[in-house]
Amino acid sequence: MKLLVDLTKHRRVRTRRFNGVVSRNTETTKSNDDMSILDLIPQLEKNCQVRDTLFEEVYRALPDDSNLSDKLEALIVLNRSIAAGYDLSRSRDYGGKVLRLPDIEYFVQPEYIQENITQPLNAGVFASHSSIRCECVKLLFATIKYFDFEEYGCLFNIPTLWTLLYLIEYGTSNRAALGGVDETWKTSVSIFSRLLCKIQLPVDIMRRLVDAICNKYDPAAVDFCQSFFVNVIFFEAPEQKEISIYDSLSGSYLNMSRRVARYLCSLAANSRDDAVLSKVCNALIHAGSHHFGVELLMHENCIADLMRISLTVVDRYNLITTMIRGRDIYNPENPIRITDYISQNMHKLSFDALSAISKMAFMGCNHHIKNMLDMGMAAVIVKILECPVSSTLMLTRAANTLGNLACETSAAVPIILGVKAIPALVNIFVETTEPNAKIECAYAICACLSECDAMQVRYIVACTARGRVMQGSTCISMLCDMLDLTSVSDPTHEGNLRLCKVILKALKNIMTKGQEEKHNLKLPDNPYLQLFMEKAGDVRLSKLHTFPDLKVASMAVNISMTFLNGHKLWSAL
Repeated sequence: MKLLVDLTKHRRVRTRRFNGVVSRNTETTKSNDDMSILDLIPQLEKNCQVRDTLFEEVYRALPDDSNLSDKLEALIVLNRSIAAGYDLSRSRDYGGKVLRLPDIEYFVQPEYIQENITQPLNAGVFASHSSIRCECVKLLFATIKYFDFEEYGCLFNIPTLWTLLYLIEYGTSNRAALGGVDETWKTSVSIFSRLLCKIQLPVDIMRRLVDAICNKYDPAAVDFCQSFFVNVIFFEAPEQKEISIYDSLSGSYLNMSRRVARYLCSLAANSRDDAVLSKVCNALIHAGSHHFGVELLMHENCIADLMRISLTVVDRYNLITTMIRGRDIYNPENPIRITDYISQNMHKLSFDALSAISKMAFMGCNHHIKNMLDMGMAAVIVKILECPVSSTLMLTRAANTLGNLACETSAAVPIILGVKAIPALVNIFVETTEPNAKIECAYAICACLSECDAMQVRYIVACTARGRVMQGSTCISMLCDMLDLTSVSDPTHEGNLRLCKVILKALKNIMTKGQEEKHNLKLPDNPYLQLFMEKAGDVRLSKLHTFPDLKVASMAVNISMTFLNGHKLWSAL
């Protein structure tokens, strides 16, 4: 009878602790059921006892600042339990015992953390115990990562911010030789990276924070720099290119932005870690997403380093091929695949660097693009386009970069044509099956056509007629196909609008140069207009007459009225 009472009690505990798990053998005989339950009793009692004991240990240790070793163990268990309960990306191996979710919720109440964690931390109670400081900072990071900031924002008051800043400054100094200091530094920097998008930090804290973080090369510092540009510098920055960067920000933030840009460019120049360089390139993409950031990065001369990084795959390919040819080690029975020596990380790094360059070319002014071209940017892009092992993503981004360089000023066209970029673009256009790569190649060719003179138009038309797949249809056919594509594109997307305008500008320039040739050479008709009409270009152009963007529609109507002797309003019927 005593056994049955104990068993019933145990079943109640089991249901409470493990959410109502019952025996699977409900249809077996009573004797077998009793025997299986009796076998489970020791393990179940042990599990329940462990859960209760763990909660009691953490409950006693967290408020007790006199026994720091027990408090450290309690903090480790709590941080591990939070990760196990809220981090869905982690595996199920948490490396130790964890608390239940109801128990975690008891310990992570803002008032509880304020009383037992942040106040002792700010008061310097853990000054001589770096491991406890590290676990306290990790707990603060968990609150900002997993919980609602409106509820937990009270934890990040001014004293706590200064404490985190002191820990960062200490981790940056040469005196930081104790265990856990580097992890404390990384976690503190990550906290500030997330805080930048939630609150406005005091200027004095920001100034010292930037100085401390930019004195240490670390991936966490790069993440902070990216957040700094996105959430501080560009949050309320003006959009007009005519506004000088010196009029956009106060002196303190202007100096901080220069310091951050200098730090990122220094990392791009000196780091040899592919993972760090990839993070730097992503940060530079965000920095170059505004004309203000482009001005900063151009002032720090980061283009040369970005060009070098973008050639990572090309340089590796040239090195391997030179080694194979020099040693004469080719074996037909066991051929060496060059792609085995070029990792996906190299492709990603080259792509990220190209993306940063493309973003700067997209947002930059004419003098920015001129500086890029003077430094040999077009030749670098052509090397990537002609490299046999360049990935499709790299080719797509390289073509997009050429288009961004060419569509701003006519001075860029001779340089791009001089490095034989058009044949490379045509080869990719006719050989690739990736739609985005074809679109970007067409965009680059149209960008050159929109700014070139009559002789350059003839050259581009001749180059585009050489593709064996295009079968002599020239760039006019490509323009007509792009008109069909843009007529159904999303008018709210900035990239689509730019593509529409570049295509129409290229078409207008071609027709204008054709009219000049007709007059100068006394031809019966505009030679390019005849090719355009053979591809039903007038019908395709009329689809853009009703494009939602007024400027694009006006450009299409103007071309029809000027060169086609009237316009046809397109109808889906």
